[in-house]
Amino acid sequence: MNDEPPATPFDIAAVAKAIGQLNERYTRAHVEGDVATIDAMFARDATCLPPGAELLIGRAAIHDLTVAYVEGGVTQFRMDTMRCTGNEQLVVEQGTYVMTYGPDEVVERGKYLNVWQQEDGDWKLYANIWNASH
Repeated sequence: MNDEPPATPFDIAAVAKAIGQLNERYTRAHVEGDVATIDAMFARDATCLPPGAELLIGRAAIHDLTVAYVEGGVTQFRMDTMRCTGNEQLVVEQGTYVMTYGPDEVVERGKYLNVWQQEDGDWKLYANIWNASH
């Protein structure tokens, strides 16, 4: 007789909802200039692939990029998830974004791909890539 409780099936809809909430925190932190919140959302060994720049590996390297974005004056930022797929360890999220920044209030529209990883019981950004849709 097996006394172990039945395994809970992976619920991608629930995880997608949680990722949506994380995205709201992420975008709000950019507007508010809350670099510490943004830094904490990345996995320890995260990678970031910004447009027109080199690959960044690790929180410290990503921190410097985050500071530059925040200093650029993000006034509005919205991410809209189009698709999430994955499993208990990794989830791939695809979506679109709109960001307004700078003294000229530049509006940038684009698309992104995030890979989320379970780390210490929380979903963290493991890989992040985006580019404008000019």
